Amino acid sequence: MSSRDDWLLTEQVAELLQVTVETVRRWIREGEIPVLDLPGRRGGYRVSRADMDTYIERRYGYLGKRSPEPRKHRLRRVETFDLGLADRTCSV
Repeated sequence: MSSRDDWLLTEQVAELLQVTVETVRRWIREGEIPVLDLPGRRGGYRVSRADMDTYIERRYGYLGKRSPEPRKHRLRRVETFDLGLADRTCSV
């Protein structure tokens, strides 16, 4: 049997993913996040930690300490410009 700590509330999922609770509910309605839908007026949804880990890995990439392939970052060349001109044109 699962312990109580193995299940997350929608509020906890939202905090974990740094999105609103409504965004989490929309993802649940769209079937992106598998849930346990509890019956009754105050039932709500519960998301298993294992399903949450799978969802995060699928959506955001590998979560382990050692990534199978390092991410490749592109460097972009930035041209220099006259700071005096920038001060005159970008005043706040």
